[in-house]
This record gives sequence, C-alpha cells and structure tokens, in this order.
Amino acid sequence: MKYEYAKSSNLAGVGIWALGYDSNSNQMWGSIEDQFSIFIEGDLNNDNIVNVVDIVQLVNTILVNGFSSSMDLNDDLVVNILDVLILANIILDR
Repeated sequence: MKYEYAKSSNLAGVGIWALGYDSNSNQMWGSIEDQFSIFIEGDLNNDNIVNVVDIVQLVNTILVNGFSSSMDLNDDLVVNILDVLILANIILDR
C-alpha cells in the first residue's frame, strides 16, 4: 500500500531502513525494485524512450565494443545488424 501511495502521489522516491533486524535480507530491496523499475524493450540507454539514440548506441557498441549482453536483443550472443533491425522494428511498432 505504501508503494502504491508513493506512485499515485508522484513522490520523488521512497526509502527503507532496517536498524539491524533485516538479517542482511535483500527482500525489501527486491520489492522496491519490482515496484519502481521500468523496463522498456529496446531502451538501451535507459532514458525511458526508445528512439534513434538507442540505435546509435547499438551501432557504436557493434563498431567499438563488439559485445554487450544488454545490447543483444535476440539473445544469440552476438551484437550485430540483426539486433539493429530488431530495434528498428521496436521503434516502428510504437
């Protein structure tokens, strides 16, 4: 209920503290991530927009870095023109 209140009130964020009773549990952090993380397929630069900037970043990865698992859109362990075509289709379908 607290997360829903924060989201519906457009609050800038939420916080938690454990004061030692959490026994190093990551459960609360996972819950916050589940509630507030936004995954947008094709958003390679994490700006919450899928556009030509993501294609430029993908092409730069192909030309300079060679491989980045986050850029491998078809999960074939190769970042290449096929990933660019997939990203272009994602953009065109929006």
